[in-house]
Amino acid sequence: MNYKIAEKPELLLTGYKCHFDNLPHEGEAPEDDVYVKTRTLQYLLMQLSKNYTSHFNVIANVDDEGFEFYIALSLAEYPRDNLANTDVFGPDLAKYYEMIRIPRQTYAIFDVDQCSSATLTYFELRQQLATKWHLGSGEQPMNAPGVVLNHQEIGSGGKSCRREFWIPIQL
Repeated sequence: MNYKIAEKPELLLTGYKCHFDNLPHEGEAPEDDVYVKTRTLQYLLMQLSKNYTSHFNVIANVDDEGFEFYIALSLAEYPRDNLANTDVFGPDLAKYYEMIRIPRQTYAIFDVDQCSSATLTYFELRQQLATKWHLGSGEQPMNAPGVVLNHQEIGSGGKSCRREFWIPIQL
């Protein structure tokens, strides 16, 4: 699979998270259940961002105990910083969301034209990068937040999408 190396600026995202107790196994898509159960939170965030065709997943704090998975979007400064105000979400809805700060980072970026599991594909690419492609080359995956940028055509029913997998690396 082809990829490019690129440095990305700091990202400030707003989203919500869930914790998975273990890494995904082949054929699993643990995030599917999260997407179904949190549909309202997604729609509210999309409405606030006015972005209906792309969103971010953040995969963070990966260890033997599992990992955190975020569904997030980039918001304008006022709504991002004032979610609890009644002219944005108000305190009852704001409590479900948090700001996610992704530091400036160098990534190996993979462009994938399919809607496979974001988490499973992310961990597969991360493992391939660590073991097959750069053994001894000096580029190594880092235990920093990884990013999946999801693009989807409106009206495609999830059948037409493209994902960018940003695997953090250390040069």
